[in-house]
Amino acid sequence: KGTTIITWHVRYGVGCNGTLNTVLRMPIGSTFTTQEVGGPERTFKITKKFVVPKTGLKSSWFRKTGPHRLVLLTCADLVGGVFRKTEAVIAAPVRTVPAPTTTTPTATTAPTATTTS
Repeated sequence: KGTTIITWHVRYGVGCNGTLNTVLRMPIGSTFTTQEVGGPERTFKITKKFVVPKTGLKSSWFRKTGPHRLVLLTCADLVGGVFRKTEAVIAAPVRTVPAPTTTTPTATTAPTATTTS
């Protein structure tokens, strides 16, 4: 429940591939997968993307209750060696349906009927 927040330092330039920079280039509606160390993979769908001033972070992004979501935050708008804005990506978990399991049929006995008088 609530919000999981991941922050990182964006990397610019040739050969500077920040870990999550590819997510910044994905359009709303795209999906991506994360994985905690030793945990299961989780797929998220991007629902919102925007850039705000460094002082424009919203307290509602940092909630402890409500539906689970992922908020990615990184620096943006590099001017004169200073990042002036924050880029945000908000994503919702995608429900995954487990693959059906196949089982070998086993012998069963026919149900018995009982009557009461």
